[in-house]
Amino acid sequence: MSEIILENKGITYEIFQEKDLEETINLIAEDFSKAEPMTKSQGITAEEFHYFAEIYCKKTIIDQLSIVAKDKGKIIGFIISEDLESN
Repeated sequence: MSEIILENKGITYEIFQEKDLEETINLIAEDFSKAEPMTKSQGITAEEFHYFAEIYCKKTIIDQLSIVAKDKGKIIGFIISEDLESN
């Protein structure tokens, strides 16, 4: 079940859920390996970053503070947030 927060100009914003996990992990790994300064400077590949992204994303699903943006069901953006007070 989707937890839609907002729909605006054809883009749907939803709470990040398990059903979005693999697509979001892949998008994060691709984006960070190509554009995030520290990751890029260390030459970390998308495949290498995938492991970290998976661990991090699984935790953030529990916190339910993250949001994905979808266009026609495809994830086009995300805000991955965590509760820094939790373990």
